[in-house]
Amino acid sequence: MNKINAKSTLEKVLAESLGLPEYEYIMKNVHKTDVSRDENFQRKFNHFYKVRRNEKWRKKYYEIFEKNKARKDEVTFENILCNIYVFTDTTEASFASKMLATLNPDKPIWDSRVLDFLGFKPIGKGDSDRQDSMIEIYRKMEDWYRKYLHTAEAEENIRVFDEMLPEYAWISDTKKIDYIIWGTGF
Repeated sequence: MNKINAKSTLEKVLAESLGLPEYEYIMKNVHKTDVSRDENFQRKFNHFYKVRRNEKWRKKYYEIFEKNKARKDEVTFENILCNIYVFTDTTEASFASKMLATLNPDKPIWDSRVLDFLGFKPIGKGDSDRQDSMIEIYRKMEDWYRKYLHTAEAEENIRVFDEMLPEYAWISDTKKIDYIIWGTGF
């Protein structure tokens, strides 16, 4: 007779609902492949991060992504944001942060729920003003995470995440908090 294991079943369902197997694939393969050519990697990244741009835009994005892999310790949100703008003529804070957080998992994701939770909203009428605002907001997000991760509340939230999803305890503390904020539906 088959046994039912509620703990492992619920862990698996929770992990899948958060997209953790897909995230794990992205993080384990980003440095093993040429992301500008690997269509399977791109498909998983596009699905996980909801990249819904045309083929020309995606081609440039993944070329920028691949070039930044070589300088992952030097690359910044501002650099990626500006590169995307230069090559695609679009200001893409969210996708700049997703690239950066894939290269450096200790960096936060620019997400509407996170922005709402933190009370940030970009301002500016022209592209240059909006980009300056986005760069400043991202710095504030980094500061907030840096401070928050040293609080007792953050430690408890990370402990609960690890307890509920032990197979994903390897995920950065920043990403764990991203997931928790995202889940609040703020």
